[in-house]
Parts: sequence; C-alpha cells; structure tokens
Amino acid sequence: MKKHWNNIIFITLSFLIWRLVLYGIQIVSLQFPLRESFTTSNPWGNFDGVHYLLIAKSGYEALQHAFFPLYPMTIGFLARASSLDLMSVGVILSHVCFFLSLIFIFLIAQKEFSTHVARWSIVFLLCYPMSFYFASVYTESMYLLFTTAAFYLFSKNKYWTSAFMGALASAARLFGILIPFSLLLEFVITRKFSGKILVIFIIMSFGLIWYLGFLQIHTGDMFAFMHEQPVFGAGRSGSSVILLPQVLYRYARIIFTTTPYAMQYWVSIFELSSFIFASVVLVLGYMKGIVNRYIYYSASVLLLPALSGTLSSMPRYIVSAFPVFIVLSFLLVKKPIVRYSILFVFLVLLVVSTSMFLRGWFIS
Repeated sequence: MKKHWNNIIFITLSFLIWRLVLYGIQIVSLQFPLRESFTTSNPWGNFDGVHYLLIAKSGYEALQHAFFPLYPMTIGFLARASSLDLMSVGVILSHVCFFLSLIFIFLIAQKEFSTHVARWSIVFLLCYPMSFYFASVYTESMYLLFTTAAFYLFSKNKYWTSAFMGALASAARLFGILIPFSLLLEFVITRKFSGKILVIFIIMSFGLIWYLGFLQIHTGDMFAFMHEQPVFGAGRSGSSVILLPQVLYRYARIIFTTTPYAMQYWVSIFELSSFIFASVVLVLGYMKGIVNRYIYYSASVLLLPALSGTLSSMPRYIVSAFPVFIVLSFLLVKKPIVRYSILFVFLVLLVVSTSMFLRGWFIS
C-alpha cells in the first residue's frame, strides 16, 4: 500500500512540476514575436483549439469535419452544464484527462517492466517537446486517456470495459481504430483468435463507425474527415495513398533545396528527425522482444499519417504513440548518460516549441 501511494505521489508531483514549467515557459514566450493567425485570447486554445471551441459552441460547419466529435461535444456539454466558458472547460478537461492517462501509462509500464521504467516513462512523456499539447484545447489528452485505459484493461482481461474505452478513443481520433487493429494483429499472429475477441474488436470501432454515419447523413461523404485535409495546407493528400519512400524523398528534397533561413526548413527537420527517432526506438524495442501489441500500435500511429504524403504534425502524433516512451525508458535503464542527454534535448525543445505555439507559430 505504501509503495502504491508513493507512485501516486510521484505521478502527481511530476504532473504539477510539468504544469509549473509550462507556466514559466508561457512567461518566457512573451519575448517571441506574436503571429495572430489562428490565435485566441487564451494562447492554450491556439490553432486547432479554435476549431474545437467553434464546434463545441455551434456544431460542425463547412471544412471542420477533420476534427473528430467526442472532445468538442464533451466541452460543449460540460460548458452548458456549468457556469464556465468553453475555453476554461476545454483547458480543465485536457488537464484532468492527461493526469488520469499518466496513471494508466504508469500501470502499463509497471506491469510490463518495472516501477523504475514506469517512472521514467512518465518523465520522458512530460518532458517531450510536444507535451504542451496535453495542456491545450486539443484532443490529445482525452484520446490518450481512452487509449491507455483500453490497453491496460485489455491486459487485465477486462475485455468489455476495454472495448468501451476503445470505442470512445475511436470517437476522439482516427488513431482510435488502430487499437483494435493492433490487438487483432497480435491475436492472429499468436493464433489465439476467437469469435469473442472479434466482437470486442468490432465494439472498439463503434466510435469511428458512428462518426462515419454522421458524416454520411450530414455531408453526403462519410470520408469527409479525410477529403477536407488538404484545406489545412499541410501538403496532405485527402484522396490518395502516398508510400513512405516517396514521403522521405520529399523531405530529402526540402532539406537539401530549401534555405536554412526559412521556417519550413527547420520544421521539416523537426518532423523528419522525430519520425526517425520514434521509429528507431520501436525497432530496438521489437528486437528486445517488447510485447507486440504496443509495437504494432505505435508503428501504425507513425505510418498512418505518413500515408497522406507528409510528416506534418508527426512530432505531435508521437504523443499518441505512448508506448514509444515506455520502450525508450526500458532501453535506457542501464544507460544514465544517454538517458539524461535525451532528457536535456527534450527540455530545450519543449521551451522552444511551447513558446512558438503560444505565440501563434505553427510547429507541429
């Protein structure tokens, strides 16, 4: 019992320190020039947060269907049920969901490895350069909560509760469909597949199925969330699949032909290096015999957006591939110098990326 409370205290203190660090970065960010496109009066609602708040307020409008419904619907419901404004509800909701997801990540890492690995998994995730999105009006926190809950409950053989959490995850983000996919792949490979498991996997897909039905009824295009992607100017294809070698070639051209003085040059390097870093971690983890469902899921999270022809937002997508941080912690258990070096790089980039986001500069 004492060890259990020590872990809760560790998670809570880590979370509070992380939030204080972000507050400090917010003060420092005032030194950056302000770019007013896609910003709000509260900088934690910048960029996609603008769309989530508009959807929460008045429902979907044209070209907003790329944003899955569960997060803005919850914000709208809680705002109407309380006296709080939409922005405050969104920020509070993100923080609560993120804190609970940290507990599930800790439990998963502890169950699969050790308390030491679990604690470092939390530290790496909190210090990761894109962790500020968990404090923003973005769906990342809610999605992470339902995803980690689904995986943990499944590992405890609580299949029906896990299926429900998976369904909520697939209503929060497209990545949610990768949860049943990764579990199904593991069961097929290990030859433990059964009809009961298939039913559970179908239930996990209900969130996405419901949204597809909604889109078909209201727009006449059940894949509107894909077809509207090019509108946001990230070079993303909304109707065709682009192979990974083509994407990597595109980035090589950007890096070798674009001037280093252009913002796009450094953003592209950040996107590519993040993708390579996470991929290497997963490959090394697979070679070490990590439980396959986590490798399959994380690899799918990395590959799915790449099929749209770009690695845009890849650094942010990696936070949804939470096993990357668990595997990283496991690989560096006996390598403190490398561990602290990566942590230092994470923190430096966290300061820069958070500051840029808060001042209206797109980073991921």
